[in-house]
Amino acid sequence: PLPVPRAYVVIGGHAGDEVEAALLRATGLPQGIVERVARSLEVPRVEHRRVRAAGCSSVAEAGAAYSFGAAETLVPWLDDAAGGRREAWISAPGTYHRGEGREWLEYELAGDRGVGGDCGDKQALLHPGIRRLRTVSVRIPVPPAGPLAARMFHLEAPREEIDELLRWEGGSEARGSWRLGEPGLSGDERWVRASSDFELLPSERGTNPMYEWAVAQWSPRLELAVSRVRLVFTSNFTGKENPWADAVGVWEVRFAC
Repeated sequence: PLPVPRAYVVIGGHAGDEVEAALLRATGLPQGIVERVARSLEVPRVEHRRVRAAGCSSVAEAGAAYSFGAAETLVPWLDDAAGGRREAWISAPGTYHRGEGREWLEYELAGDRGVGGDCGDKQALLHPGIRRLRTVSVRIPVPPAGPLAARMFHLEAPREEIDELLRWEGGSEARGSWRLGEPGLSGDERWVRASSDFELLPSERGTNPMYEWAVAQWSPRLELAVSRVRLVFTSNFTGKENPWADAVGVWEVRFAC
């Protein structure tokens, strides 16, 4: 399990209370002013209920039994014995060849920012859409029930946000087979690599578990600070053996910090 995240973090991953203490010592300003200044730098944690599906590379046509789309992946999974899962995302036919492709889902991590309430943006003035992200979870129908189920994916994020993260993290050295900030695979130069590859593994038939990964295992803080992410799916489960399995799909996606 990951260590408990700090509740109050500002730009650069610094603890907010430590920043307040440093500002007090350096400026001698009243506590209230120092707190307001530090809070303007705060980066809130992502709240899954506020995440919005912003798009996808392609989508299959809906059928009588299923509704397909990016937004459907945010619907909580329910093991309904009477009818089964009714929401999912599947890419368009022909987007995968021998099980490999580059289809993606995009999410805005503060999808309802600007509407007031307790969203957290009232004080985070400098980066109103940025959220701290620690884990991503994905649920698939376990093959053979889900022949198009995603098998491998990674995260991509906006280039300017990863560039800023690199300034705080101190470099973009290679991390195994990938490099933080290298060109992404989603077909848009504004998006770059933000994680290692994550692999979904076969599980007991009928269980359909939610797989969870730490998105920033390379960082001492184990967190990304971004406004949007893309899940780029690079392979499905059965396409290498079944040429007709020429798309990719998932049931559910969740984000947490």
